[in-house]
Amino acid sequence: MAQMPLATLLNLRRRREQAAHAAFANCRHQTRQAQAELDATIAELAEHRRLCREREERFRLKVTGRRVRSLTMELFRLDLESMQIQTELLQNHVQSRRKHLAAAEQALEAARGSWQRSRLDLERIDQLFHRERLADRRVRERLAEDRIEEMAGFASPQFPGQWR
Repeated sequence: MAQMPLATLLNLRRRREQAAHAAFANCRHQTRQAQAELDATIAELAEHRRLCREREERFRLKVTGRRVRSLTMELFRLDLESMQIQTELLQNHVQSRRKHLAAAEQALEAARGSWQRSRLDLERIDQLFHRERLADRRVRERLAEDRIEEMAGFASPQFPGQWR
């Protein structure tokens, strides 16, 4: 009778442990995804900066030693400002991705802790369940031995003709 509540509790703990493991795996996936997004954003920022430097160098080589109209210089200045704004936007995006990654890593650690606690709980309940099963088996064995002894008592010389 005592086995049923322990068996039910053990099954419940197993389901909780499986759910905690699934949450941990999901957090691990999200952390990897956040890291990949951060890496991609950093690469995008580096590529943008490289293109900005190349554009500026091409313009400077093009106008070096030449007379340049003020309109051309103003357009170049506006182009540089536009590139600077794009750079700042990408830098903000990188910072946002870093914060997202940090949050994902915190969630991963929390999920790992929850899963480990759940595993420990499951192991404790499993040990209790096995102890209970062993105790139950010992009780049944003792009862069976007592019955055998009872039966042997009935087959004793005190009761001739029975059980023979």
